[in-house]
Amino acid sequence: MKNLFARQGFAVTALIILAVVGTALYRSQARPDLVHLLGGPEQVETTAGPVPLDRLFDEVTVVFFGFTQCPDICPTTLSVVSRAYKKLPEEQQKRLRVLFVTLDPERDTLKTLTPYVGFFGDRILGVRLDPGSLERWVRTFGVFYEKVPLPDSEMGYTINHTAAFFIIRAAQWPGRIMMSHDVEAVAGELAAAFQ
Repeated sequence: MKNLFARQGFAVTALIILAVVGTALYRSQARPDLVHLLGGPEQVETTAGPVPLDRLFDEVTVVFFGFTQCPDICPTTLSVVSRAYKKLPEEQQKRLRVLFVTLDPERDTLKTLTPYVGFFGDRILGVRLDPGSLERWVRTFGVFYEKVPLPDSEMGYTINHTAAFFIIRAAQWPGRIMMSHDVEAVAGELAAAFQ
C-alpha cells in the first residue's frame, strides 16, 4: 500500500513538472521573441541615439512604418497614436515607446526624422535602418511598401505602404495589429497591453 502511494505521488509530481515544462515550451513557441526574429542590427539608429536592439522593445512598444514626405497616412496615424497614449496614466506613458520606422532611408536622415517625430510627442522615436535590416523588419512585420515614381513632381517619388501599426508587449510576437483611427479604441488597446 505504501509503495502504491509513493508511485502515485511520483506520478502526480511528474505530471505537474511535465505540465509546467510543456506550458513554458508552448508559450515560447507560440510567441517568439521579436528581437530574435528581427535579427539585427545590434545597435538601432534612432533619433534619441543608438539603442541596443534587445532594449528597443522593453515593455509596450508601438511600431509604425512610414516616411516623412507622406502626405496623409503617416501624420494621421502618428497623431492618433500620440493622442491615444496621452490618455494613459502618466506612469504608463513613461513605460511606452513609439517607433516610427522610415521606409525611405534615402531621404529620411536622423536629422530630418528628429523634428518630424518630435512634432507628435516625446515618446516617439524615429528609426533609420540600413537596407538589409529594413527588409528583415518589413518581412517580419508583414509590411507592404513600394516606391512609386512621380516624374512630374519635385519629390521624384512617393511610397505606398501598409497603414497598420503594431502594439508589441515585452518583445513578444505576434503583436496586436491596429488599423483603427479611433483614439479611444487605440487608448484602450494600449492600456490593455499593460495588463
